[in-house]
Amino acid sequence: MFTNSFLVTGYPDHLNQAIFNLLCNAIDAIEDKINQNGYGHDVPEISIHTELTTPNRISICIKDNGIGIPEANHPYIFEPFFTTKSAGRGVGLGLATSQRIIEEIHDGSLTYRSTANQGTEFTIQLPV
Repeated sequence: MFTNSFLVTGYPDHLNQAIFNLLCNAIDAIEDKINQNGYGHDVPEISIHTELTTPNRISICIKDNGIGIPEANHPYIFEPFFTTKSAGRGVGLGLATSQRIIEEIHDGSLTYRSTANQGTEFTIQLPV
């Protein structure tokens, strides 16, 4: 049950695209972990968490326990056409597009934390 609701002004189709891109990457990260070394007793998991972080900002966190992003790739992940995926799986525009939608169009921020072989968490912050 929701006791509060918050109005985020923006373009719903664009925000849906940004979140969709992050979810697709989370699914790919889980598939990569399964193909590389499996999960053992752990369960593949993607979680989405939202909260009001300040009186005028909402946070949307998308977290997976997939393959994670290698430290060497951290400086490049938001660059257009940077990809670690094999041919046919991605062209490297998802994160760059998501960052542009969130930061330039909606005056928000897109940040992440990632550890190789443990997973990644992307956090979207938007004004309400």
